[in-house]
Amino acid sequence: MTLDATAAGIDLRIVWFDNDMLELRVIASNGIFVGETTFYESFECPTNFARSIAGFPSTSEEVRTFVMGNTNNDGLLGGVSLKFSNLDKMGHLNLEIFIHGNATEVGELTEFAKLNIPMTPADVDELVYQLEQMKLIVGDGASIEIFR
Repeated sequence: MTLDATAAGIDLRIVWFDNDMLELRVIASNGIFVGETTFYESFECPTNFARSIAGFPSTSEEVRTFVMGNTNNDGLLGGVSLKFSNLDKMGHLNLEIFIHGNATEVGELTEFAKLNIPMTPADVDELVYQLEQMKLIVGDGASIEIFR
């Protein structure tokens, strides 16, 4: 499944791979705005992402973060920073995602988006499940849609 542009959610897909790395694409939407980027990562990235958010939230104050792709702003493709947090004690969660494209030669980010995506613990569990099921196949991925 890929992300429908009218829904809020996140979609992570394998675009390409070789013996050393993956190229991943992330599309994120809050139902109004959409951001997309591609970046290089290790083969373990989807599994590490799943492990980092598995069981979230365990407390109402818990926050978990995960970063994928280029964080150095050195012009090599894009990157994604994700922050999972609780909005309240009733199971309403928020995914804050900062998604960016290539940086300029001087390290300036000119293409980026910061989105807040509402989620539930079941959405996180489904994302974890899909990430754990990913195979090393171009086009395989994990996707969560939250209809508004």
